[in-house]
Amino acid sequence: CDRIRLTADGHFRNCLFAVEDYNLRDVMRSGATDDELAAVIEGAVSDKWAGHGIDTVHFIRPKRNMSQIGG
Repeated sequence: CDRIRLTADGHFRNCLFAVEDYNLRDVMRSGATDDELAAVIEGAVSDKWAGHGIDTVHFIRPKRNMSQIGG
């Protein structure tokens, strides 16, 4: 998996099929510095799995589909 996405509502997804996302909007609205924002993004990217896993029996479909997040 090599896709990341910033949604229109300010959430960062480290995979189009990710179940969890990172709320960058709230981080920015809280007055975070550029370095603090970068640290959140770096953490999200480092949490990224090597693959999306849609071909495994343990795959869980995200609540928001790709068309809802801009994919």
